Amino acid sequence: MASRDVFLAIYSARRMDGHRLHDGNAAACVVEDGVIVCLRAIAEERLSGIKHGHGFALSAGYCLNAVGFRSNDSLHVGFVSSLDEPWRADACRAEVEAHLGIVPTSLRVVGHHESHAMLAFVSSAAQSALAIVVDGAGNLTPEHGWEAETYFDCRYVDGSPTIDVIGREHTSGRGYGQLFRGATKFLGFGSYHQASKVMALAGVARGQGLPGARDVCDDKIDALLDSVDPLDPRGSFGLGLRRLFPRRFDAAGRVDRSGSDFERLGRSSLTPADLDVALLVQDALERHLESVVERRLADVKLQTVCWGGGVAMNCVAIGRVASAHAEVNVTVPCAPSDEGQALGTLACLVAGKVTNLGDAFTVPFLGEPHSLHSAVVDGARLAENLLAGKVVARAVGGSEYGPRALGHRSLLAAPGLLTTDACVSRLRRVKQREDFQPFALTIRVEDADELGIPRSPYMSLAAEARHLHVPSVVQTSHDDGTLRVQTLERRWDPDLWGALTALREFGAVGVINTSLNPRGRPLVESRPQAVAMFDRHAEIDALTTGDEWLVRS
Repeated sequence: MASRDVFLAIYSARRMDGHRLHDGNAAACVVEDGVIVCLRAIAEERLSGIKHGHGFALSAGYCLNAVGFRSNDSLHVGFVSSLDEPWRADACRAEVEAHLGIVPTSLRVVGHHESHAMLAFVSSAAQSALAIVVDGAGNLTPEHGWEAETYFDCRYVDGSPTIDVIGREHTSGRGYGQLFRGATKFLGFGSYHQASKVMALAGVARGQGLPGARDVCDDKIDALLDSVDPLDPRGSFGLGLRRLFPRRFDAAGRVDRSGSDFERLGRSSLTPADLDVALLVQDALERHLESVVERRLADVKLQTVCWGGGVAMNCVAIGRVASAHAEVNVTVPCAPSDEGQALGTLACLVAGKVTNLGDAFTVPFLGEPHSLHSAVVDGARLAENLLAGKVVARAVGGSEYGPRALGHRSLLAAPGLLTTDACVSRLRRVKQREDFQPFALTIRVEDADELGIPRSPYMSLAAEARHLHVPSVVQTSHDDGTLRVQTLERRWDPDLWGALTALREFGAVGVINTSLNPRGRPLVESRPQAVAMFDRHAEIDALTTGDEWLVRS
């Protein structure tokens, strides 16, 4: 057989002391005659079962097997740099040889923010864009040291994507991602991976009319930003908060919310000071991001703004920026955080070598579909079960790449019905999810356009929904009137789209959609994992895996 060009991208951050960091992931593709003919990507956690697991051996091996890598193929490897190991190509080559037993034909080390920006751009479907990368921990570069934010002018030139740095900010590494990290730990959440809960608390605070950062000057926000020590985010944030705002937040940050008692740690455990802290940092972030967009668009005059980095996971902030700048198209990729680093690095590897880059990198279902039955599901049967008030687990086709459940590994329920409250209660028990965190809504893109909801294919924008008096929208909106939404195109998932069409006839606009995983575990990947979850949780009424249904009697 003739040798082919196979490209493999790996994210596996490690400090110089050998300590591995979180969220390992890999992506691979085959290129033939200038076209990507097979593309697969997956996070290490989906295969190891360890949430935010490190390493790459499982995910890289999975991707190479999925694209049919052969011993005579040429393997071109990309390693993405992160933290304090950004430029050691020799160490990256040794890692590949040790863990995969393969000697790469070529190896390239890609910059951390370069990878974020490239994925944001090629998945935006734009020919030119401003890419804004706002990271959680920041990026270490040999030329500039630590940087928390990087801005890129992105364009296709002769059919090849190019990204050029046009600015950097917060080069001390103490940026808004660190501010959110400090607030998350200060408020008692054990890991900064739970920053979405701070975003949710801010929505509760807005609903109660708390002040947040409404009357706080930029100098105080900057001082609080500078006070956060990456080595002690919780303690340093608390000290800075109480020094800058004496007595205002004395009652905040006294409850440890890292436990699993989701009912005890819900709204009843919150103090007004806790809520005000959350709104303070959320307000500050939104104000900063809007300012960045205004300043950078004044320089480059582009019509699309695409976002990357961990802060781009804050769908409320990105949604408010999109609302404030309706004159531009705002996009976020399926995996803007470090969970998407491998896919962004793969895009960097094949840029200029293929003609279908944009098409290949917009579809998020990049898991190997043969791990589950992949026959067509009857959308009418899915709608029938949802209309009967059932909670349906859906595990079909290739799994989603990135942190959001977009229908292939999802728990679904129909809003707008008399049974909706009971379904939501059962979903919360399965997920052990606090009552201040709303669920998302998946709707057809046609219905989103009709309702004036911005398109959000990857569930990455929270829309203003206060003015929409639609029962299903009201039931899934947060206290502040925002709605986290996925807008679904028929070509991506004809069966779920068909079910949504059938539900529409009964007055239900969309389905409640949350990820198919229990608390503290990654999304299920395989059919046995999906069946095991169905067996463990009596709250789930039915499971479909493609060409079979399991229905609880």
